[in-house]
Amino acid sequence: MIKLFNSTTKFQPREFGYKPRYYDADKEALERRIKGREEANAKGALTKMRLRQEFGNYKSSDGTHRKGSFVTSSSFRLLLIIILLSMASYIVLDSLLPQLLEYWFPLEHQEYELLEKYY
Repeated sequence: MIKLFNSTTKFQPREFGYKPRYYDADKEALERRIKGREEANAKGALTKMRLRQEFGNYKSSDGTHRKGSFVTSSSFRLLLIIILLSMASYIVLDSLLPQLLEYWFPLEHQEYELLEKYY
């Protein structure tokens, strides 16, 4: 009990024996290559394994190739939607806008005669 109130005693945090796992892909690849060289003396098997590994690394590490095509298709789709909406809004406004203006802002008969040359 006295130990709790003693100012010189430092409390130590509990330590756990947890060791985090770490996966090193490069180390695994190196071990596979070493094991492959020890087991197989044929150059064909090693070459195939090395090619598979390099293409696998290319696919997983270089996501820009797939990402670039995705961004391009997405941008194209967005541009197409904007163009279609713009054309639809132009057609609707071109056909309905004069009628809406006449309905909202009724003009005198003389003013309509002045505007007829623009229709």
